[in-house]
Amino acid sequence: MRINLGPKSVIAGLAQAFAYYENGLKRPSDERLKEAVTILNSTFSELPDWQKVIDALRQYGLDALPQHCHLTVGIPVEPMLAQPTKSTKEVRGA
Repeated sequence: MRINLGPKSVIAGLAQAFAYYENGLKRPSDERLKEAVTILNSTFSELPDWQKVIDALRQYGLDALPQHCHLTVGIPVEPMLAQPTKSTKEVRGA
């Protein structure tokens, strides 16, 4: 973070590194690399704790990560962008 490397870049790099590792250090398909980034990004959105996420990655792998890392009481989720609405109809898309 000190060298202007944002969390999204770290997540993408970590996901791709684990995708390579799980593929025997051979280059996985582009689809698998994108899938790995998506899995880790959504998991980190629910559980923004580097230690817990990386421990689960090492123990269970990328595909099982969502089953082992989820919303946890006492760990706040990352804030997400939202748009204010004027009525519940806008929320439902009606």
